[in-house]
Amino acid sequence: MSLILKYWAVRLGLAGTAIWGIIAFSSTALAQVVPDNTLGGENSVVTSTDSVDTVTGGATRGGNLFHSFQQFSVPTNGAAIFNNAPDIQNILTRVTGGSISNIDGLIGANGTANLFLLNPNGIVFGRDAQLDIGGSFVASTANAIQFGEQGLFSATDPNAPPLLTVNPSAFLFNQPPNGSIKNISTAPAGLTPSGANEFGLRVADGRSLLLVGGDVSLEDGGRLNAFSGRVELGGIVGVGTVGLAATGNTFSLTFPPESPLSNVTLSNDGRASVRGVEGGNIVVNANSFTAANGGRLAAGTEGQGNGGDIIVNANNFSISGIGATGLSSGLYNQTFADAAGKAGNIFVNTKVFNASPGSGIFNTVQRGSVGDGGNINIVADSLSLNDAELNANTSGQGDAGNIFMRADGAITLTNSSLIVSLVTEGAIGAGGDIEIQTRSLTLTNGSQVSSSVFRQEGGLPGGQGKGGNIRVTATDSIDLAGLSSNQRFSSGLLTITEQGASGQAGDITVNTGTLRIADSAAINAATRNASGGGNITVNANTLEATGGGQVRTTSRSSGKAGNINLNVTDRIILSGSDSTYFDRLAQFDENFVSDAGPNSGLFASATKASTGQSGSLNISTGQLNVKDGAEVTVSNQGTRDAGNLIINTRSLNLNDGKITAETTSGNGGNIELQVSRNLGLRNNSRISTSAGTAQQPGNGGNITINTPFIIAAPDENSDITANAFSGSGGSVNITSERVFGLVPRSRQELQTLLRTNDPTQLDPIRLQSNDITAISQANPSLSGTVTFNAADIDPSRDLAELPTTPVDASTLVAAGCPSGAENRFVVAGRGGLPPAPGNKLSSDALLTNWATLETPETENRATVETTTPEVINDTVTPLVEATTWQFGSKGEIILTNANPTTPNQFEATPSNCPSS
Repeated sequence: MSLILKYWAVRLGLAGTAIWGIIAFSSTALAQVVPDNTLGGENSVVTSTDSVDTVTGGATRGGNLFHSFQQFSVPTNGAAIFNNAPDIQNILTRVTGGSISNIDGLIGANGTANLFLLNPNGIVFGRDAQLDIGGSFVASTANAIQFGEQGLFSATDPNAPPLLTVNPSAFLFNQPPNGSIKNISTAPAGLTPSGANEFGLRVADGRSLLLVGGDVSLEDGGRLNAFSGRVELGGIVGVGTVGLAATGNTFSLTFPPESPLSNVTLSNDGRASVRGVEGGNIVVNANSFTAANGGRLAAGTEGQGNGGDIIVNANNFSISGIGATGLSSGLYNQTFADAAGKAGNIFVNTKVFNASPGSGIFNTVQRGSVGDGGNINIVADSLSLNDAELNANTSGQGDAGNIFMRADGAITLTNSSLIVSLVTEGAIGAGGDIEIQTRSLTLTNGSQVSSSVFRQEGGLPGGQGKGGNIRVTATDSIDLAGLSSNQRFSSGLLTITEQGASGQAGDITVNTGTLRIADSAAINAATRNASGGGNITVNANTLEATGGGQVRTTSRSSGKAGNINLNVTDRIILSGSDSTYFDRLAQFDENFVSDAGPNSGLFASATKASTGQSGSLNISTGQLNVKDGAEVTVSNQGTRDAGNLIINTRSLNLNDGKITAETTSGNGGNIELQVSRNLGLRNNSRISTSAGTAQQPGNGGNITINTPFIIAAPDENSDITANAFSGSGGSVNITSERVFGLVPRSRQELQTLLRTNDPTQLDPIRLQSNDITAISQANPSLSGTVTFNAADIDPSRDLAELPTTPVDASTLVAAGCPSGAENRFVVAGRGGLPPAPGNKLSSDALLTNWATLETPETENRATVETTTPEVINDTVTPLVEATTWQFGSKGEIILTNANPTTPNQFEATPSNCPSS
């Protein structure tokens, strides 16, 4: 006697007695199994004993047994038992009347026969519905079942079956509308392979449970169980044929691509499960797949075998809500505790993917298990997560699975949504990779794509294994913005290996047209242990980081911070800071708030608590603008050296911006700036490789600048420094045609100008002028060097034929002030041969100070020659005194006496013309 039949015998107080032989049952359970007369002399025979209907007779064709009923329902506490011969392989039943089948009792059969229930009107499995079948169970609202080329067994054209000896091959839907199938069964269903109580409809382990509609729904906790077997749900709307194939002991369905599909719904903890010693498979084919309020599909391995797959093919995929059990709606594939096998994969193919609050897709290796996690693969036209989660993690001994997402349109994550790959505490295994391919990716309100190796917790050691990599390709744009509702988490892309863990953090690669990072969002690869942090690579047309947006690799322990490589074709704009930073820091601490500070920028750095090396930063871009407090840094606030920073660009503009490779106690890093057009500094901007900024040892780093022009607006305290506090000063090596507005300062000059010999005060930042320094603040004998080199001029660039007759320059200079108080600025030439381009020059040869004419009353006014304006030859364009300069559209410098409209300008302070 089977487990369920034994349950019924015990429930009825008649253990040890064949259930279909019982004749004394509650009179409230009336039989509703009524045969028809369509099989002639082979009609089905139903013997009723109050609550039990025993079915005999029928038409036998080879291994197939056919039954036909006018009505087929099983009431609460009732049973319908098919008393078939042991050699029967398939029992095929049809309902030819006009009523649906309400199953709220037991359906049983002998041996290992498969049971097919065909009722075009619809089928409902009630709260107490149960199965006691040794084979598979298939319920369908199709009109007929096809048997290869031999013929049909039809419920709507109920003739006697011909010689149908082969396995059924298809379901025919030809008289719409097609009936629906609903299951709300929570009846006891024996024990799971792991020994837990199970409920709902259950077939024998390793067999199939198929529902083929019309619409199919699992509601109010209704469950389907085919442990280590197969569950398949689906249906079509209108006319069509659904293929049926048998492989060993399991059946599978094939849906026609030309037929519109029906809907599949799992609600209020409705669940289908195929977990087992050897995991089974779940397949759904639907127009709309909905899992709400705890509705879920579950697969996985509980023993020594591998788990099976979950596959959902639907035009619309929607999951939302948490059920009464506390479990999220969605898809689950797991390697369970004490199991030793690889989890299966999860595949979702859809046009529209929506995951709402309380839902998720999970592929996990549980603690105590041995085996790798499976993958999560989603292909969609558009994909949206709202406070939802995609999670591939390992808590046991095995690697986490990978996550792959592709959307032809947009992928949007909002309200703390997560796409995560985790190596949790106590786990031994690598994190899975996350790959996203889409047109546009948007992460807002604390949403993250992250790969983490967890720290020690709850008496368990930290995770041991390399974190997974993140790769995002978005052909149009990537937008990362904002904080979670509690302001604890930033939106962004994150890889991290945490304190007490071991294993390098994963790398992050971004390929896109436009990358925007705003309002505290970040791309972050971090290490908080002895393992290295991940590297970040960005390939884009434009990159904008504003409002505290950051790209950063950081070390907070002894591990080295990763490197950042940016290849940005057009421009990089870094601007502003996070206005909420300090409030959040006071509330949460640096475990949740950026350890790089509030400013927007690029950071390959190490924090105060770190003993690790900073990373390096390589930037290649058309234009780099750093303004309003933004930073580009490879600095080290810990005990080690700063990293190296290389920038290749046409135009570099700093306006209250910083480029630094500073240290608090280690050696300063190296900065190399290759700027093909111009470098501008304004409003307290800084380029620095200074060391020992916390009055500690360390040698200043080196700064190499190669650009035609360096321009600093006068008296705005923009400095270039390679200082050291007590170590050796570094070097500043500038190759340029001209340097405007910057003055090299020795330690002695700083001491004189600042009127102090206190090393802590010998900092050019305390001067309003724009300075270049490479000094040792505490040791005059260890100062570094500042070197100027003439730029290698391209002899073919902007050449004009020179006149053979000398020109009197005084005839070409026009007045810049009213008549009677004219000034004149004339450069008549050096005379003799110029130096070779490679020769080092004195600073005076390249440096040009901004000149400001004083008022006539000023005591120390420079002597200015005045003259009456001369008539200029009308064949020669007059030279007009330049009062300002600006950047052209290609980054070139233009001297002009008109107010430019472009913001990329520096204007000399106007001075009064002398009176006549």
